[in-house]
Amino acid sequence: MLLNAKSLEKLRILINEETTYRSGPQLVSFFHQFGFNDVYGQGFPSRWMYTDNKLSKLNGSSDMDKCIRTLFDPINYIGRFAELDSLIEEFNQYLAFDGWQVVRNNREITFCKAGIIDIDKRKEEATITEEQSFLGKNYFLDLNRLNLQSSLIPIMESRIDEIRKSMANKLPLASIFFIW
Repeated sequence: MLLNAKSLEKLRILINEETTYRSGPQLVSFFHQFGFNDVYGQGFPSRWMYTDNKLSKLNGSSDMDKCIRTLFDPINYIGRFAELDSLIEEFNQYLAFDGWQVVRNNREITFCKAGIIDIDKRKEEATITEEQSFLGKNYFLDLNRLNLQSSLIPIMESRIDEIRKSMANKLPLASIFFIW
């Protein structure tokens, strides 16, 4: 698997600290799984430099696949599967630009080809979700507590009923706001 520079950068951050904080010796141990025989000691480079170097050597090889599978192995996330899924989802946003997607199927991590990236659609979906969340709230008014003229209460109640019906029928623009 061949990754672009941004995907490699995100992968470095995931390996070094986002999935779990790994010290220098822990990073050496992590990369031993992929054929490296480094020994941690005096003069060892910074954690990010070391990880960048190892990822650049793995990039384009089948060991890159193995590295990602190892990083997201569900056995390392017992009791934290929601966190694992969130980390995978975030990484997939980068990986999509490489044409790949990480998939967790229960305890197995696999890869599939990524579909078309529609950035504007995702932004629009997020906006709609926020709007729907706001419009989905129910506000209950006790008109008797507002100290209104009694002749206005039936009119106000009918308008509120109209608003509720409009909202129930997903017609938010038909709703009326009252200004006191």
